[in-house]
Amino acid sequence: MKYVKPLSEAELITLREMCEHHSSRRARMRAFALIQSHNGYTIKKIAAMFDVHRQAVAYWIDRWEERGLTGLFDEPREGRPLKLSREDEEFIRSQIGEEPRNVKKILALLQDKRGKQVSEWTVKRALKKANLRWKRVRKSLKS
Repeated sequence: MKYVKPLSEAELITLREMCEHHSSRRARMRAFALIQSHNGYTIKKIAAMFDVHRQAVAYWIDRWEERGLTGLFDEPREGRPLKLSREDEEFIRSQIGEEPRNVKKILALLQDKRGKQVSEWTVKRALKKANLRWKRVRKSLKS
């Protein structure tokens, strides 16, 4: 059976603090799993606690023993390349000041002046990322 190597008092304190206060849910979960392994819980029981595969728990233990505390965090992953550069996002922010309710006009300006063709949702995500809001103008229905 695989268990984490006996933890020192300082490591236990650090892991407990991490369980209570860390912003990453996954890091909190992994720290708690290591404490449980130290307390004698089997990998199978820990995996059942967190509803993960037992190989995942074994991997957490291996990473802890290889890297220490940094082994509990996720590594950066590659994803799809961004469609908009920082300059494009700044352009959108400057245009939303002039046309706050017309995202489609900003799309047209973005294509004409910057040569970027993106969806309306991409522009809205860029605005949301900049903590800006836009509002759709609704036509009133008069009877």
